[in-house]
Amino acid sequence: MAMSNTHAFSKDLYGELVEVCEDAIITIDERQRICLFNRSAQRVFGYKAEEVLGEPMEMLMPEHFAQVHSRHFNGFAASRTRSKFMSDRPRISGRRKDGSEFPAEITISKVEAGGRLYIAAVLRDVTERQQAEEALKLLERDHRELYETVPVAYLTVGADGCITSSNSAAQKLTGYTKAELRDLLAQDLQAEESDEGAVMPFQNLLDGTPCVNQETSIRRKNGETMPVLLSVTAAMDDKGKLLEVRGVIIDITDRKRAEETLKQQAETLARVNQEVQQFAWMASRTAEELQDFAHVASHDLQEPLRMVTSYTHLLASRYADKLDEDAREFITFAVDGATRMQELIQELLAYSRAGGDVAMPEEVDCETILDRSLANLRASIEENDAIITRDPLPKVMGDETQLTQVFQNLIGNAIKYRRDRRPELHVSAQQEADRWRLSIRDNGIGMDPKHTERIFKVFQRLHGKGGKYPGTGIGLAICKKIIEQHYGRIWAESTPGQGSTFHFTLSAVGGHGK
Repeated sequence: MAMSNTHAFSKDLYGELVEVCEDAIITIDERQRICLFNRSAQRVFGYKAEEVLGEPMEMLMPEHFAQVHSRHFNGFAASRTRSKFMSDRPRISGRRKDGSEFPAEITISKVEAGGRLYIAAVLRDVTERQQAEEALKLLERDHRELYETVPVAYLTVGADGCITSSNSAAQKLTGYTKAELRDLLAQDLQAEESDEGAVMPFQNLLDGTPCVNQETSIRRKNGETMPVLLSVTAAMDDKGKLLEVRGVIIDITDRKRAEETLKQQAETLARVNQEVQQFAWMASRTAEELQDFAHVASHDLQEPLRMVTSYTHLLASRYADKLDEDAREFITFAVDGATRMQELIQELLAYSRAGGDVAMPEEVDCETILDRSLANLRASIEENDAIITRDPLPKVMGDETQLTQVFQNLIGNAIKYRRDRRPELHVSAQQEADRWRLSIRDNGIGMDPKHTERIFKVFQRLHGKGGKYPGTGIGLAICKKIIEQHYGRIWAESTPGQGSTFHFTLSAVGGHGK
């Protein structure tokens, strides 16, 4: 009685276990007819049990797999094998009630009952797993492609210090093939001239350092050394044991070269700056010496000249009746020379004082400057009956006193170097971007164009001493000095016998100045 109850209990337990199993369990008889179809099988295939019981197994298979299944079933039934697992080879597929297919893996077992043979199949839908595997394969493929194509060298080093993998960029950087790198230790890449403090970061990690970023040098296969930046990290297992060291190697040759260039440029700049400072000091000394000269010229030099002139005149008046014609002529030459020397000193003094720094340029009206210049030249204008016309003149940035001297010198020269007819002058202005070009045109004697630069140099005259056009040759040099101090330029255009035009530029009000 007890045994009967135990048998009944075991049968009920077996049936319950089959029904609650997460895998589909299907049993077929010798004719390959379905005789057991648990709840999981109904869920997987979409059929109810009553729809499939007694039906051929092929209804649960895609058509292309039915013949394969029949061969495997017959072969398995005839073999001595009691159980067999089937997965990818051959690939197993199931067909749901709606006709859709899904990948599966099956374990089949032989069961004998009542003298008959049954095949019990435990089937699992592996759609999600296959999708995950495919995604993983794609990820691995992308990772491998990225690993191989990234332009940064990448190496891995095992716990024993041997290089275990390298990408194409690492092979190109070091000059070794993949196989050759696998025969090397990480330390084999270190350049011999690397100093003690620049050991390969791979070794630091092998010694226990968690992460290293360091500049060092490596030795390539051909013996060349290359400066690099190494960034390495350690890969550990769950127990903290070192698995491998992973390193990124970046060639910094260009950066080092650029740093060296910048260093040299900085040294050059420092040297030039020192030279500029020395030049500025020399220039300041020259300016001081020029001021000293101006003081001497205005006082010490003129006093002896006045004495020579006075006593020469005294000699001529007191002893005139005792001197012959030659002596009187010599006295005249001496007085004339002393007078011209005084004029020259006065002009040099004016040149030394001209064009002082325009530290704070102000807005000045060229109309006012021209009026003041003409007032200073009134006697010369009236004596020569000169005609002076003008266009509207602008306001500019500059020093009114110095610019008055420029206008006065240029107009005075135009009147002095006239032909045997009434002098006519015209003053005009034309704007050029942030500057004004002012021009003074005359109808004077003109000059050969090859002399238009020479005339702005000190003591450069186109006419001999005395004669029809006296002068020291400093007036135009003074004009040039003043205009350049105003960050402008001055030049002349001329044709012999037809007159000259002098141009100079000045900053417009609101312009850039320089």
